[in-house]
Order: sequence, then structure tokens, then C-alpha cells
Amino acid sequence: MPYSRKGATQGINEADGGNIVKAARKVRIKTILTGGVVITMEDPVEAHELDIAISDGLIFAVGTREEIAGLKEADTKIIDVGGQTIMPGLIDSHNHMTLFGHNLKAVNLSPSHISNIEELLYSLRKRAEETKPGDWIKAWAMDETRLAEKRYPTKAELDEACPNNPVSIMRTCMHVMIVNSRAMELAGITATCSNPPGGELVRDEQDCPNGILFELGAMNLIDKAIPHATPESCADALERASGVYVSEGITTTSEAGAGWTGNPNETAGFQVACQRGQLTPRVCMGIMESTYNLFPKDKGTGLFTGFGNDALWIGAIKFVADGGIGARTAYMSKPYEGSDYCGVLAEDPASLKERMEIAHKAGFQISVHAIGDKTIEIVLDIYEDILSRYPRHDHRHRIEHMAVSRPDLLDRMKKLNITAVVQPGFIYYLGDSWISNIGTERLKNTVAIKTMMEKGITVAASSDRPVTDGNPWYIMWAAVVRKTIGGNTISPEEYISVQDALKLYTVNGAYSHFAEDRLGTIRSEKYADLIVLDQNPLAIDPTLLKDIQVKKTFINGELVFEC
Repeated sequence: MPYSRKGATQGINEADGGNIVKAARKVRIKTILTGGVVITMEDPVEAHELDIAISDGLIFAVGTREEIAGLKEADTKIIDVGGQTIMPGLIDSHNHMTLFGHNLKAVNLSPSHISNIEELLYSLRKRAEETKPGDWIKAWAMDETRLAEKRYPTKAELDEACPNNPVSIMRTCMHVMIVNSRAMELAGITATCSNPPGGELVRDEQDCPNGILFELGAMNLIDKAIPHATPESCADALERASGVYVSEGITTTSEAGAGWTGNPNETAGFQVACQRGQLTPRVCMGIMESTYNLFPKDKGTGLFTGFGNDALWIGAIKFVADGGIGARTAYMSKPYEGSDYCGVLAEDPASLKERMEIAHKAGFQISVHAIGDKTIEIVLDIYEDILSRYPRHDHRHRIEHMAVSRPDLLDRMKKLNITAVVQPGFIYYLGDSWISNIGTERLKNTVAIKTMMEKGITVAASSDRPVTDGNPWYIMWAAVVRKTIGGNTISPEEYISVQDALKLYTVNGAYSHFAEDRLGTIRSEKYADLIVLDQNPLAIDPTLLKDIQVKKTFINGELVFEC
């Protein structure tokens, strides 16, 4: 993997025969963090009064105040954190950073802003007043289950609100889009259109598309009609997103598929942002297999997971196999409650296997979006087949979301050494719709973090931003208390400790990116990616975890956020 430093010093007392002052004479100690309690995330996960010496962007030493004080030079900067808590920077292992940055300038229809259809239409009308006729109006984060009417806006309502502009609304799950007539015209969606592969055009009583599109195969029809953002525009979006991420303590993030909307400029956007200094967190850039020609046989570059440096490197190749629970598009082995509908399988299994095999043989880490238990079963079948024929040591292939599972699937997952990347925040923000859609029995095996960890499966956590609010402290809190926004509890048998919640965003996140030699814990020779918190998460009531505030964020030992 990129810039691996295997064999680096394993602890401060091993350097120069245990004499850290002697070792420090060979380097310049730029910064010392003092006066706080430190959670190193090394086992056992505890908080201790320790100081940290930083040199050349790396942690040089961690020790008592007396030990570290001996390393101070005339120009060493001393930062006293005044009793606050220091821990490793957080790693969000699955989110859509470019899309989130773009959305910060789009119409926000989230439940915190909108409570009914009239408010939704008012927001769109206001944006139309500010928008040139013919230009697209894009909105995001709508959740019809939390609108007073419990329904999507109709095409006719959108036509009335924005008669001169094409409109696209992305549901919170990012697997459903609602559009008006102008958008459908530009996309060439007519009464004679059939469902595209991997998607569904919902129809009205006259069997005509009604403006509701399920899954990427259908939504891509609209995305192709929207002018692509340039690499420079994508870089600006990443700069907007970066400010939010570091304010929450996120120092490394995994882009869950550059090119998600079909825009091939997104990968270049990351490079432009990195070169311009607009990209603050480290980024492991996952790439959508459906957007790019990546393999030499397709005249692609042949580059694969790990190429780059520790600011920006190629991550997993991304496949999307089903939808989400809230919209009833995740593919289940049994029908959704009160229906005979099992969801949408967004990929033909034979085609998916063929393309995943090519990616595996090309050296990629693979990540597959799979939420429903039937989809997870299909994806595990494919992984098992590929790995049996083309074994690869330490592949660290992933299943993204891993929501509705079963005990037999978890056993297979452990055997195949597949990493689970989960979104505990969904429990809070989306969990109430899960109760009505899949029922209490299946909920017992939904986002089963404790069971997976007990079975020895590596579980990393993430936001899937902009699907829901991406604040990692809310997400870790949700993993601990498993409460929905409506006050319901989802499978309390899956409660985890605060220590394990912190691991989801540190140690396990680093592992899921092949970065455990340089990220995830506070240890000498690892990057000085550190955050200072107003409270010690190990010392407060776990129900208050969501209220923790980040006071300072350091990347490479440089202060990138302070409040």
C-alpha cells in the first residue's frame, strides 16, 4: 500500500536503546501537545495523562510530561490543551465527499429544514426565482417518511413550482430520484421507455413514467442530461466539504465511489483540489466501476488500489448491487412488510461476478454496496467463488452497509475475511422507516455490529454522507445507544461499548484502508493526525457521546481547525 513504513519504531522507549532524549537530538521537535489526557487507541483503550512530541509531521514520542519536556528545543511550539482529551483523528470509511460539497450549494430538503410538501415546494420556488430559466435545480436529503403527507411530491407539483427549470430531487438514501417534466424531456424519458438495466421507472395509472426513479440504472438517465461539473468545480466542492469534515475531527475519509453520478471529472477534481491545497483531510479515493474504464483490456490506465501518496490515493473499486431499506429497494430474501415486493437487485449476478473477478485480478480492493440479505448472499457467493480460484493474501475486500444480515451470512463473511463498513447513524435517522418496512424479526440482524465484532469480522464505521448528517459523534453515539429519531430502540442486543465505537472510527477504519501502519492510533512514527475534544468520551455518560465538540484538529502535526 502507499508509503507503508513497516518496521518503523514500535514505541518511544525502543528508540536509541530507550533514550528518547538521545533519539530526539537527531530530529527537530516542532510541536509538543501537553496538559491533556490521551486516548492512544492502543489496547486496552484507556485515557492517561500523557504528552505528545511531533516532528516532521509524525508522532515522535508519547510519554509523561517529564519525559517529553526533555525534548523541547528553543523553537518548539508548546500547545497546552488545558485538561482536554487528545485522540487519533477520525476516519470516515464511506462517504460521498464531492457530492456533499456540491449539495452544500443545492436546495436542502432534509427533515431539519422541511416538514411537509408545501414547504418543499416553497423552497424549490424560491430557488427558481434565483435561477436562470433552463438551468437545473437540484435538491437533496428529502425523506418522505418524515413529511406530514408521507409521500413524494408529484411531477405535477414540481412542474407548477418550477415551470421553467428542470428539477431533480435526491431522496436521502441516494437510491431514489424525483424529477419534473422538464427533466424527463431532457433525459428522453417518455411513455414508451422501458426500465433500464439496474433501475426502475415508476409508472402512473396510465402506465407512463411518473417522475420517480429507483436505483442508479434509472437515475443515470437524468444524470446524463445534467451538464457535468468540471474538475475545478469539483475541487471547489471538496474545499467546502473539507471545512466541515475537519471541524468534526475527520482527518481521513474514504470517497465511496468517485463518479457516483456518472461524472468522469470527479477523479480529476480530487487531484486538482489536492494540488491547490483545497483538500484538507487525507482521501482514499474509491472509484465507481460503472463510470470509468480502469483496466488495460478496456484501454484503462491499469492503476489499482494503493496508487498515490498519503494525501490522496486510489482506494477500492465500487459496485452497487441493490438499494435501501427506507425506499424498499434493498433486495431481500423475503418480501417487505405488507407486500409481495422484495426490492431491486441492481446488478445481474453473472455480470457482477465477471466484473468483480476482473477487478480482483487487476489488484483492486473491492467494495460492494449490499443492504438486503439476499444481495449480501449473492455478493458473498461471488467473493467465495473468486477467492477460491484466485486466492489473494490480505485482499481486505469489503461489503458496504451490510445492513440486513443473517447468522449464516456472518459466518461466511468471517471465513472469507470480508470487512464490513457500516453506518450506525442510519439507525437514528432512518430506523423508524426500517421498523415499518422490514419488521422486528429482521431488525434483530440489522447493523449487527456487536455480533460481527464478536465473530472476529473487522467492522469500520462511516456516515455515507450526504445520505444523513455525517457528524461522527452522532454516529458513534448511535452505535452505542441504537435509538431512532422517533425514540424507538433497534435490536438492543447489539449495543456496543464506547471503546468499540471509537475503534470503528480509528483502528478499524485504518485497517479497512491498509493504513494501520500509519493511522488509527497514537504511536511513534505514525502520522500526527490528532484531535482535541472538550470531553473525554471514556469518562462521560455514553448517552452524551453525541454532544462532544472538537476543539482542535491536526493533520501532519499542523493545526487545520480550531474553535
